[in-house]
Amino acid sequence: MKSISSNVQAQTRWKNSLQNNYGTPEISLVKGVGAQVWDGDGKEYLDFLGGIATNILGHAHPLLIEAITNQAKELSHVSNLYSHPRVLELAEKLVELTGAKDAKVFFANSGAEANEAAIKLSRLTGRKKIISTYGSFHGRTIGALSITGQVAKRKAFLPLLSDVKFIPFNDISAAKRAIRRKVAMVIVEPIQGENGVVVPDLGYLKELRTLTRKHGVLLAFDCV
Repeated sequence: MKSISSNVQAQTRWKNSLQNNYGTPEISLVKGVGAQVWDGDGKEYLDFLGGIATNILGHAHPLLIEAITNQAKELSHVSNLYSHPRVLELAEKLVELTGAKDAKVFFANSGAEANEAAIKLSRLTGRKKIISTYGSFHGRTIGALSITGQVAKRKAFLPLLSDVKFIPFNDISAAKRAIRRKVAMVIVEPIQGENGVVVPDLGYLKELRTLTRKHGVLLAFDCV
């Protein structure tokens, strides 16, 4: 009798214990080194996903393992009620990279959470209207989904936030027509990911910055 593969076993366990909102994975990975990963049957794959663009050093990178191990020996999670050296070092480095002396950092657990924070921040302008783009993806929480320009992802959760207008991506003329002082924020992916890795024309983002400054509107770049 042919033995049941580890992937099939994992699928059964998944269906019995996890919500199936993303579908049942066909492959169950158990190990990775660099860009190579293996399932429980020893079959090797090349990882082109990289944790959805988060594993930029690949799997099991020795320097990353060392850093995580050293930190675990000192402190685990301490919440935002305390300061600690690593959070200060990272915030200062990010501020330095922005080139803006008055830049400030807000750490979030996910892109959706960061975008929810951007929506809240935009409300401090006293305005509510947000401009986003068709084909964009900004997250699956209610606020982030409201500014996501994909009908298929939005339709099951309607009604969402109402003060959101979508315009074509990489269309500065559409942006000029839409951006006025009554707008609180414009949010855009510098390169649209889920929409097919759409790269805008040279100068598009710079023109958006000029437009939003002219009308006193916040500009949010959602980057992975």
